[in-house]
Amino acid sequence: MSTYNIPHDQAAELAAIGAAVQGKYNDLAAFGINSNHFHHLKCRMMWEEMVAMDREGVPIGVETLCHRFVGADKINSPTIVDVNHAVDACPTTISWLYWAEMVESKRKARVIQEAGLKLAMTSGECDNLDDLVATAETVIYSLNQSITTATGDRKESFQRVIGMLEE
Repeated sequence: MSTYNIPHDQAAELAAIGAAVQGKYNDLAAFGINSNHFHHLKCRMMWEEMVAMDREGVPIGVETLCHRFVGADKINSPTIVDVNHAVDACPTTISWLYWAEMVESKRKARVIQEAGLKLAMTSGECDNLDDLVATAETVIYSLNQSITTATGDRKESFQRVIGMLEE
């Protein structure tokens, strides 16, 4: 049995969260960052909480995110300490774009790895070469779609920001 290393960078994920709580959430959302960009469970949960706060109209900041995690289960949920680690990972928000590009590259690498593993599994089970080629074309097409999805999300985010500015 083979083992695979899943592409991820916890420091980059924490830094992206840190930048978001220090005022760059809208920039990161406009860049196309979503929960799929976070491999680590606590980072994903912190991002999803910020998305919920944004939907509710709650200002996103260090204090407001920490308040959401007061009394949280310390094993399975983010805590105030995790939020503070995220802030420490990104001491200045000037680097938000670097961290956004880093988590985006790791997300793309995970998607490519998943597609490659799917093709490898399919090739081992397929008896007909034509079916294998058709499946490979489908997987590669869906891979192209999933890698470029962030661009579509980015356009929607920019439209949301423009709508907020117009209001």
